[in-house]
Amino acid sequence: MTDTWTGCYSRGWGKDLTPEAYQHPAKVSFKLAERIYQHALEEGWVKAGDVVLDPMCGIAGFGLHALLNGLNFCGIELEPRFVDLAQKNIALWRHKFRALPNLGRALVVQGDSRQLKAVLERASGLDMICSSPPYAEGIGHGHAGRNANKDSYPERYAAQEKYASAFESEGNLGSMPEG
Repeated sequence: MTDTWTGCYSRGWGKDLTPEAYQHPAKVSFKLAERIYQHALEEGWVKAGDVVLDPMCGIAGFGLHALLNGLNFCGIELEPRFVDLAQKNIALWRHKFRALPNLGRALVVQGDSRQLKAVLERASGLDMICSSPPYAEGIGHGHAGRNANKDSYPERYAAQEKYASAFESEGNLGSMPEG
């Protein structure tokens, strides 16, 4: 069986993110995140009250739809500034949707998802992992796949090249050595 998803990039975040969160270079598509959760719920992979982990959560883009579907969201983010923005987004959503009776809970912690095995061994009740991992080759570091990206998606590659250096820091996975 094959599913075909369309329209997953037809809506932006609008006012569902704090203005500062737009500085993150790789926000998950609003409609794609919505569709992933819809599919997971339809398939019975998760149900209200379950726990979803995003080990590279950035600004918690996958968190909104978890909350709206009554799921509990746990995000791990390496960059402290993005942890702060994720927490601000969660506060915005909790306020904006406070009247919904089954709004899920959300938590974002600063940590290194490369140590995820240790985190998962201590975690209990984890029901789903949903993430959009940062790929270094996508932002032009010369790793395998850079030329394929550049040749296949020249407009995306140009935008990534333009913004990549502005968002890299010593702790950012995109600026860490391969491996």
